[in-house]
Amino acid sequence: ACHAERLPGQLETATPASAVANGRCAEEALLDKQLRRAVNPKKMHEIVRLGALADRLGRAAGCDEMVDVGSGQGYLSRALAFEHSWTTVGVEAVSSNVVAARKIDDAVRPKLRSQLEARQPLAPLRHVAAWIPPGMSPSELRAIIAPGEQCVLCDEAEGEEAATPPSSPPPPPPPQPPQRSALLGLHTCGDLAATLLRLYDRAGPPLGCIINVGC
Repeated sequence: ACHAERLPGQLETATPASAVANGRCAEEALLDKQLRRAVNPKKMHEIVRLGALADRLGRAAGCDEMVDVGSGQGYLSRALAFEHSWTTVGVEAVSSNVVAARKIDDAVRPKLRSQLEARQPLAPLRHVAAWIPPGMSPSELRAIIAPGEQCVLCDEAEGEEAATPPSSPPPPPPPQPPQRSALLGLHTCGDLAATLLRLYDRAGPPLGCIINVGC
């Protein structure tokens, strides 16, 4: 079944963003300051509201992973992983955005560990540079988001493998692929919205739900 929803607060005018004391937006108190660095009020509203909606729908659908398509520099992906404890994969076509996202992750990770882990774990987050063409099959999408890319919560530098001393125990096994993913797109411009809907329709149980917010 398909349902159309609007983000809470999208049309209300009783408490406009300009009315809050700090001059930014009401959602600022709902997002850790490390996750709203260089984020304008409009984007902050989207991150907070859509993050909460995706969290609710993903859990209701029995998903164990969020796939954020068109993730840009990872602001929504970061909130899903670090505020809502979702294993998250951000898929972005522009490689420079992926590089920037990983740099932001590296900058905020140490502070988030000390601030947030006391009340909730920081979930794994990966950023993948990939284009989603209109004809992509569900198996091709699964290959793109499969575990194997660098996890930003690991301590190893990107593109390097940490040396294992002879006396160290064997490394843990590679992470298992998720059983059910939630497909998420914010500002799905052009044919991306139709492509995501097509992927969801063809994938069956491996994609538990789709959250699609067009431009």
